[in-house]
Amino acid sequence: MLYRFDRQQEDAAVVRLGVSVSKKLGDAVARNRVKRVLKEAFWSTVEREAGDHDFVLVARPEVGRVIEQEGLAGAIRCVEQVLEESGGSERSGDRAGDQGDDRPGSERST
Repeated sequence: MLYRFDRQQEDAAVVRLGVSVSKKLGDAVARNRVKRVLKEAFWSTVEREAGDHDFVLVARPEVGRVIEQEGLAGAIRCVEQVLEESGGSERSGDRAGDQGDDRPGSERST
């Protein structure tokens, strides 16, 4: 799942990323590996200087399995997919069947 938050122009120096990994993904070692791989996948896909957004990646158990089986290549594919889905949409982040995020300027993609 990906949340995207728009920022004010004067506050938009670089892209910022947060990663959240549930304990459902495993012990601390497994969670830290998922965080590291997701961060590497994200930064290999997104330009840091395009700083008008903040992103938060929320790792689901399926992502842990993809990373375990396919490694960085699988993580890059997942990140590209959620970035594409959240792309140019001006909506408040809701998708069909999902309940939207009611915070202004946020988008969500699963």
